[in-house]
Amino acid sequence: MHIRLKLMKKAKQFKQELHPEHQLKFKSVSEGQDPEILVITCVDSRILPDTLMAIEPGEVFMHRNVGNIVPEAEAAAGTSEAAVIEFALKKFSSIKDIIICGHSNCGAMKGLLNPGSGKDLEFVPAWLEHAKPVTKKLEQHSCHSELDGMEKLNLAIQLNVLTQIEHLKTYPLVQQKMKEGVKIHGWLLDIATQAITVYDEEEKVFISSEAAEEKDLYAKANTILEETAAAYLQAELAKSEDNPQEVFSQLKAGVQPIWSQIEGCVRQNLWTELQVLYKNENDPEFEKLVERVSQMKLRNLAEILPEPRNREFQAYSSALTNSGLSFYSPLQQRVSRAGAETAGQLHMSAL
Repeated sequence: MHIRLKLMKKAKQFKQELHPEHQLKFKSVSEGQDPEILVITCVDSRILPDTLMAIEPGEVFMHRNVGNIVPEAEAAAGTSEAAVIEFALKKFSSIKDIIICGHSNCGAMKGLLNPGSGKDLEFVPAWLEHAKPVTKKLEQHSCHSELDGMEKLNLAIQLNVLTQIEHLKTYPLVQQKMKEGVKIHGWLLDIATQAITVYDEEEKVFISSEAAEEKDLYAKANTILEETAAAYLQAELAKSEDNPQEVFSQLKAGVQPIWSQIEGCVRQNLWTELQVLYKNENDPEFEKLVERVSQMKLRNLAEILPEPRNREFQAYSSALTNSGLSFYSPLQQRVSRAGAETAGQLHMSAL
């Protein structure tokens, strides 16, 4: 009775103290929703997604279950998880990201690692069968025999997030949406510190949310730079007689040769796409981003150049690539004399 009265009082207080801005927000979403993210996380009472992510009404479509588990598609008929995935992805084209979020000290993973502890439970053991691959992966892990109990639990929690991502990808609808650009992310919440780590697909490890944010930010900024540079270069090359190979030579080290011409457009496009992250256009952090972008390299020059020069350029860049050179990243190795000669021959044949 006490806790129920406490919750009722808090609900009344929330309504009374609701900021006018939030009142308008609730009113605006009262007739419909366009969430941008689907989050699947655990029912654990210590996880507060709304507080943790400062979620606004209508932004996130949320599903919670024991162990943030997603049954494989072939075993998902009749489950709420399958219904949530179908409803979210078919009804809301606005969803561009799916997050599976696990957490520290997970009771579901404890139960998975210690089956005997759930003898008094009727339904939970059957549910945890959907996470059974985690135990096999744990046993096959190179450090398994060296881990103590807590270390095994922490590793199982990580493996569970990755396993459920694999399960999520078995749904044909999810596969279709991924082709259309929907991204899937694995998160882990440390309950004690409220810190989030994010799985990095390239590094195959969980990294801090700060590191992941920076990586995603610069990847997005690089895409904006490339799109802006492409529009400029296509227009310029179409009306000039410049040799595309000379253009390549000028830009292979970076975008600086054309930065003064495209800086204004790049800045405007960056602000249009990323303004939610900054106070205003004079925000020092935004200025730092623009400066960083000015030092970036164009990764897809061959796709920028118009036909028929594009074919010449592709042959030229292919020759360099075959010799060990890359026009969009630092040199990873020294090119042998024989390789350089081969590249030169291919270069001449391309001309």
